[in-house]
This record gives sequence, C-alpha cells and structure tokens, in this order.
Amino acid sequence: MGGTKSAPQLAEIASSLGVVHSNAQGEGFGKGFLVHMLVRRYQRREAQHEAIGSLPLYPDEVVPWDSAQLPDLDHTGDSCLALPKLNLQFLTLTDYLLRNFNLFRLEATYDIKQDIEDAVTRMQPRQLMSGATQFRGWARMALPLADFRLFKVGKPFLGEARPSEVRAEASINLKGCRFDAMKEWSEIRRHDVVFLLTISAAVREGGKVDGSIPFPERVGLVSLRGAEVVQVVDEEGHVFTGESEQDQKLRGDTRKLELRLDTAQYHRDAQSMAEGRSGDVYQTFNLLLRRKQKENNFKAILDSIRELMTTPLGYGDPAAASYWNLPAEEQVTDYDFYDTFLDLAHVKEAF
Repeated sequence: MGGTKSAPQLAEIASSLGVVHSNAQGEGFGKGFLVHMLVRRYQRREAQHEAIGSLPLYPDEVVPWDSAQLPDLDHTGDSCLALPKLNLQFLTLTDYLLRNFNLFRLEATYDIKQDIEDAVTRMQPRQLMSGATQFRGWARMALPLADFRLFKVGKPFLGEARPSEVRAEASINLKGCRFDAMKEWSEIRRHDVVFLLTISAAVREGGKVDGSIPFPERVGLVSLRGAEVVQVVDEEGHVFTGESEQDQKLRGDTRKLELRLDTAQYHRDAQSMAEGRSGDVYQTFNLLLRRKQKENNFKAILDSIRELMTTPLGYGDPAAASYWNLPAEEQVTDYDFYDTFLDLAHVKEAF
C-alpha cells in the first residue's frame, strides 16, 4: 500500500472508498481493523472452481449431524430446506454441475450418516475406569483398529498448497468374526472407501445410553475421516487388490489396509493443528468402518463431477472443424465416385 500509513491516513482512504461513514469513525475503529478491512476488500478472490477443487469429498464429524444442511429423520416436509434446487433452466453448464455436485454430496452424506449410526451403536462403546474406550458389542461393518500410522505425505504440486498424496496403513484383527464377515473383510478391493473414526465413549461401563441427546454426544464421536483402499496385506505379506492376476489369497487373522487419504482434508487438519485449534486426529483413530460396495461409489461420482467443473468443457472452437477452416493439406479437392455416375450428363441429371 505504498509504505506504512497512519490510522488517520487509513481512515481517510476507507472513508473515500465508502466503507466507513467518516474519518472519525474510521479512527475510532483503530488501525488494525482498518488494515484488515482494506486487505479483505482488495485481496484476491478465490475462484469457484478453485474452491470446489479444494473441497474434501468425504464427510467429517460435523456435516452429517448438522440439521441446517441435512434434514433429520422426523422432517415432515412442511418447511423449505436450504438446499440447491434443480430447475429446468441454468445459467451455465457449470452451474448445473455445481448444483448436482452439492445435492449428490449431501445425499451420499445422509446415507453414510445412517450407516455410521447403525454400526457404532452396535459396537457399544463404553468408558472404562481408566478412561479408555472399549467396544463391548459387535458389528458386521465395523472393527476396532489395532494400529494406524501415516507413512507418506507427498510434497504439494506446483501452485497448490495441499499435499500431492497422503498414504496410511490401518491394521485390524478378524479374530472373533464370523466366517462370512471375515470373508467380506478379506475381499475389500482397491478403490473401496472406508471410514476412520475416533470414538471417546461417553457412557461408563454398566451405564445406560440416553437416546434423547444427539448421536455424536451420545456415543462420543470425536472425528470422522474417509479413505480409499489401495491394497490389503495379511500377516504373511500376501497382497490382495481385487484387480490383478497376481493377487494372493489372504491368510491368518491380521489385515493391513494401505489407504489413500483425502489430501484436501489433511491440509485443513494440518492448518488447524498448526494454529492450535485442534489436535492431531490421525493419532486417535480407534474404529474402522466399511460400507456395501454397491452403495459406496459416491467418491468416484463426486470426483468425476468435480473434474468436469474444473477442466475446460467441449472441444474448442466449433468453427475450426468447418471445411474452409481446415489446413490446406487436409482439404479434399478430388472425389472419385467410381461407378456411381455413368457420365457428365448423368451427373447433371441427378443434381
């Protein structure tokens, strides 16, 4: 802004721009407020496609239980929800894709919310005397985590702030599972989506669950993150991806899932931890949850819609394909009709 300016000078600039009513009012707000106001007015605005590109595709622990974004089970439909509407007309193709993106994202989040509530309730998390969380129940679609660790955080690509990739390994033990459930856990394929949860049980051992309070407080849900499976390895080192002829049959009770985490969500978590607003959530996960494969393709669909919105659509200038705009070497000047016409008189008669 051309050197350091005093509060009266800043107030005069703000007054001339019409953001405050007078110099006296600007001086009363203070120099810090005026600087913040001017920076906010002239800072570079984030483009819509950039905001969509930096949006996590997996739900977190807030959105699924935010009634302002997702309706409750007892929603009667007598009031209007704050959701984007699909009309018959749209400003642009990008506007149409954006509305579909937001609606499908919320719809998928609602389904995920129901599956999480069902599985975590069946797991019956209880707080021990030591304060630790113990799962007293059993669920077909969830298992306690034996271990979780991050082993790779890639450097950001040029011009981006988030990491290029984030890899982690989650270990579970299938001991005590029924044979059919063990088989399902062993057949998790590459690109399947699983969810990592941190549960800090709110109900003490022998206590009763209060069904009147919201679900996160009822079970002690602290954090929720999604991840994409890369491969599954057993305790003997056999690898299963579900896509390769080199896949091996998994043995034993231990399964190690190599996961690809959402880089946008990891970047947000890293910023929050650096600013002291939260701890390291990736050191607290204690439950792994999966969903049915046929119902769990939301990530690929959202990724495809986002890719369409953040890349140029179409094939360039339509007029470039016209005959007279083609390069000279591609223009056809001679035609061989073979035996279609008998002679020149036949051509004239035909046309």
